[in-house]
Amino acid sequence: MAAVMIHTYPELYAAAGIHSGLPYRCAHDVPSALAAMKGAVGARRAQGADGHDGSTMPKRPLIVFHGDADKTVHPSNGSELVRAFSASTSPVTEPLDRPGRACTRRRLTAANGIDAEYWIIHGAPHAWAGGSVRGTYTDAAGPDASAEMMRFFLAHPRNDASRLHADAREAKTLLRRFSVHRNSSLFINRNRPTVVTLMRGGARMSDGTRRARCSI
Repeated sequence: MAAVMIHTYPELYAAAGIHSGLPYRCAHDVPSALAAMKGAVGARRAQGADGHDGSTMPKRPLIVFHGDADKTVHPSNGSELVRAFSASTSPVTEPLDRPGRACTRRRLTAANGIDAEYWIIHGAPHAWAGGSVRGTYTDAAGPDASAEMMRFFLAHPRNDASRLHADAREAKTLLRRFSVHRNSSLFINRNRPTVVTLMRGGARMSDGTRRARCSI
């Protein structure tokens, strides 16, 4: 689900974390999903049901965890998730010496400057790394995936320009729905009020401390 949301609605998120998951557009029905889970390259790189190729330039930072002994979702899916980041000219691979399972972290940067981390957990099955021993599908011997994801998210906050552009698109939809004319303003999002004015060719946004314009 995280892979779908970060590709479909990148303006709503700062970054994404995926653990033992599948890439975006890797399947369009049950047979192709099962094939992708088994590591079928053809299934992963096939066109989606809508005819679009799933390989796109990353829009948001991504952190991925996958056990290399996963028998449920083939480990090759982890590599596929960060394939678009692998064009980096200087990926950094770090074997991490820590208690419990050994793991390797790869730091990647896509051609457009977007960062990714890929954690390969050696000997780990299909389970959440660092999870409680009282839980199901958890691997207490693995690294603390939850803590590492939080560290990654805090290091990659969503910028103000991205937020204002998302607010502008939302406002445009609302303004048109209620037949509000150009140069009319609207407050949206009660938690962080933003005034958006629909104008010819775009919108002007202000959240009280900064202003921006964009074409929408």
